[in-house]
This record gives sequence, C-alpha cells and structure tokens, in this order.
Amino acid sequence: KVMEVNKNMAEECHRNYVRAAYECQLLREMLEKRGGAGQIAIERARQKSVEGFDLTHDIMHPTDEFCRAAIAYAVHDVKVIPSTEADKGWWPEKWNADMFKPKDRKRNLVRAGALIAAAIDRLQYEDIDEQ
Repeated sequence: KVMEVNKNMAEECHRNYVRAAYECQLLREMLEKRGGAGQIAIERARQKSVEGFDLTHDIMHPTDEFCRAAIAYAVHDVKVIPSTEADKGWWPEKWNADMFKPKDRKRNLVRAGALIAAAIDRLQYEDIDEQ
C-alpha cells in the first residue's frame, strides 16, 4: 500500500512538473512576442529562479552595483566608445569578474535591462522599508 501511495505521489508530481513546464513555455512565448520588455522580464525571472538573485540576495548589494553592471553590459560592444575595455571599468569591484559574461549585442542589452529591473526592485524595497 505504501508503494502504491508513493507511486501515485510520484505520478502527481510528474504531472505537475509537466504542466508547470508547459505553462512556463507558453508564458515565455507570450513575453518574447512583446519584444524587449518581455525578454527583459524573462531574463529577470531567470536571474531569480536559476541564479538565486532574488530580492533577498539583492538587498545585500547597493543599487549602484546593479546600475554599474547594467552599464558594463550595455556598453560592451558599443562602437562609438574608443576603448574596447570600456566595460571593464563599470563592472562592480565587489562582484566576481567571472560573473561578467557578455554575449551578442541583443543578449547584452537584455541582461542590462534585467539588471536595471533589479536596481528598481531594490529601490522599491528601500521605499517600503522606510515607510
């Protein structure tokens, strides 16, 4: 009887996992159709769920660090900036340099946008905390 209960629980967990994965995929497709804002929302959600960079983590960092990291991604391959090392001066000193992983131009801008969203979340937390 215990084995049957465990089997039923496992099957229910699997159904829930499949349903959640399907719903996440639908949400992802819907957000991607919304252009840049949707892609930024997806990246911010990924940062929270995969990297663990949620509000609990973010309150340990000053808002300026998120802004600096966003700038580093945003200017990484901007052609009008004379130095190819322009992004290096922006990455927050206290953050591990290995965390800076620039990709293609669009992906870098999405990451920059998600970091700006994190900075805004952080400021909202400060506003609530002060009230």
